[in-house]
Formats: sequence, structure tokens, C-alpha cells
Amino acid sequence: SKRVNGKSQMNQKLIPKTAWMKRIRYFATLLACAVLLLGCSEQGPQVIKLATTTSTESSGLLDVLLPAFQRKTGIIVQVLPMGTGKALRTARDGNCDLVLVHAPKAEEQFVDQGWGVERRQIMYNDFVIVGPRGDPARIAGLSDAPAALARIAAAVAVLIAGFFGIYPPGFVAQVVAFAFGLAASSFFPIIVLGIFSKRTTKEGAIAGMLTGILFTGSYIIYFKFINPAANNAEHWWLGISPEGIGTLGMLANMAVTLVVTRFTPPPPQSVQDSVEAIRYPRKETQDVDYDI
Repeated sequence: SKRVNGKSQMNQKLIPKTAWMKRIRYFATLLACAVLLLGCSEQGPQVIKLATTTSTESSGLLDVLLPAFQRKTGIIVQVLPMGTGKALRTARDGNCDLVLVHAPKAEEQFVDQGWGVERRQIMYNDFVIVGPRGDPARIAGLSDAPAALARIAAAVAVLIAGFFGIYPPGFVAQVVAFAFGLAASSFFPIIVLGIFSKRTTKEGAIAGMLTGILFTGSYIIYFKFINPAANNAEHWWLGISPEGIGTLGMLANMAVTLVVTRFTPPPPQSVQDSVEAIRYPRKETQDVDYDI
């Protein structure tokens, strides 16, 4: 063969191939050593994920049970506290191993759809009605809870009626006036604005209602319970009695609602359309031609 600088041309072509073969063998050796080292390493502790409700997690029950379970089995339980619906969605997504929730119908549907197995009932509730030994409502021995509650409500209604009967009619009229004042300062402005202003927002309505009812309620409580000696025209604000303060509460409610509404995003268009339909119920048909 032809010689170049003391080496044949064939040998020059074989040298690169020989170098690549050495590199491949070196990489294969490293890979085999890595596999052997992984096989010799200790296996970490087993971990299972439990998606459960926040009420179960905050009750402290799992803080007692899980350490004992880990000591006995060596398995670590990672708790994921969340609502029942989110816990079931987490299980459907394959992000947990166990689910502990309290929604029987949703649980049965979850299992029926094939998302889970081995559904077991592990806890239940007892609702107990307690009362004085004399049993004034005569509910002892009843097995029907709604019937027992109905008897209690009837007994309370009788007591309230007797209380109002003892006091003169003026007291009853005063209570009715307070009730109307509180209603006027809380609900009336929102009903009016909700119908006649489709721009009224939820945030504005809540702020207005809180303002009206807190103002009116505080005024009534101060003059009737905290400082009844000052309950006269000389000390009333603007000469308005506690029975009539609901009017000012209503105006304060409306003012706060309008101000907050201007600084909050408008309600969805569907809500505005509903308000428009209430205001103009015939608007959709007024442009229709009828043949007579």
C-alpha cells in the first residue's frame, strides 16, 4: 500500500474507528457501574398520599393515628388537606393514593365510575338533642328529630307570645318600629337600586347593607340599652328618635352602595340584561308588528 510519512493509508483510516470503539466501551462500563451502585443503595421509606377534608386534618385525629401507623408499618402518610370535591378530583387525576371524605353520594359515584375501590365507612355522627330534666317541650322518647324540633319551636313561640303579652301594647309597637327600621336600612335600598340601576355591584350592595344596619342598630342599642336616660329629643341626633332612625340608615345605605359601585367592576352582562328585562318587560315585544 501507499506509504505516507511512514504509515500506510489503511492504518490512517482505522485509527478514528478504533478511538470511537474505546469511547463506547468506556461509556458502557460507566453505565454498568452506575446500575450496580443503584442496586446496592438502600431503598427509601414508602410514602402514600392521603387526600382528606380540612375538618378531619384540623381535628387532630390524624396527628394521633398516623405516627402509630408509621411505627407499626414503616409507611409515611403524607396528608393533603382540602375540600371534599377537590379531594375526589385529586384522586381522579392520580395525585393521591387514599381519600378520606364525608360525602356519601359523591363517594358512591366516585367508586361506581371506576375511580376508586374498597370504599369503607369508618366514622359516623350522632345528633343528640339535650335539654333540662323537666323536659318542658315533652320530647323525651321521640325518635323523629324533625318532630322534636317542631315541638321545641312551638314551646319557644309560646314563651315569646307570653312575654309580649305581659308588656303593654306600646312595647310591641316599639319592637315593630325597630324591625321596620332595620329592614328599611338594610334591604330596601338594595331592592330599589337592584331594579332601577343595572350597574349596581355585589360589593356595593354588601357595603351599603352593612353600613345601614350597623348605623341603625348601633343608634337603637345606644339609646335603648346603653344609655336609656338620654333617650329623649334633647339628645337624639337631628331630633330623630330610635324608632325613626331607619330612614337615615336607608339613606346612608344607598349612598355607600352608589359610591362603592363606582369603584368596582360592573356585574356580568347577563345580570344587567335581567335587570333590564325587569325594568322594561314589554321592551322585547314593542317593536313586533301584529296582523289584525
